[in-house]
Amino acid sequence: IFLRATVSAKLMELTGSKFEGELQNGRMEGHARFTFPEGSSVFEGEMKDGMFHGDGTLHFPDGGKYVAKWDHGRVVEGRYIFKDGLVWERAGWDYCLGDDRRFYSERVGGIRPAGESLQTNTGVLPPIPQGCFDTGAGYYDPNSSFLYSYTGVQQRKPEKDEIDWITKHCRIQR
Repeated sequence: IFLRATVSAKLMELTGSKFEGELQNGRMEGHARFTFPEGSSVFEGEMKDGMFHGDGTLHFPDGGKYVAKWDHGRVVEGRYIFKDGLVWERAGWDYCLGDDRRFYSERVGGIRPAGESLQTNTGVLPPIPQGCFDTGAGYYDPNSSFLYSYTGVQQRKPEKDEIDWITKHCRIQR
């Protein structure tokens, strides 16, 4: 097992990832902490055969987290919790849809007086490139089809239904 752990550590070093947990037959197994390259995100939870399996949480750099039940690397059920406490679940999501366009901070703390309306949940507009959509955790660039952090670090390529939601509901920088 020591040799396998060493080989695994070398692989983690090459990819920039970090793994703390048990290895079984050279694979990540049991309770673990897996840090993605450059510390961008951290998974804490159960793993089986080198994949997320069982209960686990993905922690993101912006303070949000995705708490889920996993089956061989795929989400069975889960919910995203934003850093301000707003919880997203696929079923029953009613935030910023239809007639109720209040931000979460307005739902919790009430609406500001006329003329002091919020354009973001915090009231501060983060700088994003022209033509990009503010997602609240970074921005979506329709030219590259990628999501970026507010500091400009490329995060990931969203799914089509996510792109549709972003372009329909998020503020565009003009």
